[in-house]
Amino acid sequence: MSKIKYTIEKKKLETKLDTIRWKIIRDIWYCIHCWKRSKILNAHHVFGRRKLSVRRDIDNGVCLCPSCHILSIDFSAHQTGTEFAEWIIEFRGRQWYDDLKFRAYQIKQWTIDELEKRLEELTLFYDKIKDEWKSKRK
Repeated sequence: MSKIKYTIEKKKLETKLDTIRWKIIRDIWYCIHCWKRSKILNAHHVFGRRKLSVRRDIDNGVCLCPSCHILSIDFSAHQTGTEFAEWIIEFRGRQWYDDLKFRAYQIKQWTIDELEKRLEELTLFYDKIKDEWKSKRK
């Protein structure tokens, strides 16, 4: 496969992975900080999207309402980053945070085969849980 075709194929897989990760995180339909139920929710990366080793890791995502994600000056993942980090550590635990942070700072170059495998895993996971979540939203 030529380098251009490889790059295009890899980008398509990365986009599909971003979408399925977003769906998994957002489809619980409530903000995990304020517990507000809404159809307008955001999937926030605990460690930013530039951390490629965990960019598509479900552990690196939380579902937040727009206020808790970016709008509130009192508490939001983007406006009050330190408070958000303290809260997520309390919510998920220090060991979880330290493990994710360690993985976030690893250098990772994903191959097409790895991306395809990850997409398959996340798709199967999403298919398994989406009906369960839909029944809980009623």
